[in-house]
Amino acid sequence: MKQRQACELCGGEAAIFCQPDAAFLCWACDASVHGANFLVARHVRWVACGGCYSLDSARQVSGPAPWLVRSLCGSCDPDHSPSPPSHPASSSYSSSCLST
Repeated sequence: MKQRQACELCGGEAAIFCQPDAAFLCWACDASVHGANFLVARHVRWVACGGCYSLDSARQVSGPAPWLVRSLCGSCDPDHSPSPPSHPASSSYSSSCLST
């Protein structure tokens, strides 16, 4: 099993990985960073599984302050089918241009 990453800003437990920023962040730091402006709010971030800490496409978020999404991946919670986040911000910042 993988070890949980630390948040690169506060040192707490990371819950999100932002590939454009190449950073692991906790929920609070993610909201602070990605709430700064509409450009960084477009970043698609992956939510780490609360059980095995894996990252997968079933748990992606975007927007300035996304709602918490299901914390377990399909391997750790096989009875729960993946569902996309339902926060309005996840669709309000849609764009074909993702910063890299």
